[in-house]
Amino acid sequence: MSEKGKEDEFLPEEIGGYILKYFRHIFDNYLNKSPMGMMVITIPVDFNSKQREATLRACELAGFDMNKVSLIDEPTASLIEYHHT
Repeated sequence: MSEKGKEDEFLPEEIGGYILKYFRHIFDNYLNKSPMGMMVITIPVDFNSKQREATLRACELAGFDMNKVSLIDEPTASLIEYHHT
């Protein structure tokens, strides 16, 4: 992004926060403003601790209740979904 020829720089978790905030807006409208329950975010299995913390920071920037956010690895999410179908 740029403003008057000046380049803005964003951290990855800030961009992720904007994206999650957008999705939250969609979900809020879909759920007719009813409270959102637990939020599960899937992440690549090879994410290190800094990348996991950045993902949680993005959730925080998006305004999610951090007591209701869980991170799970993508293979685990696939297994859970496979078991439910």
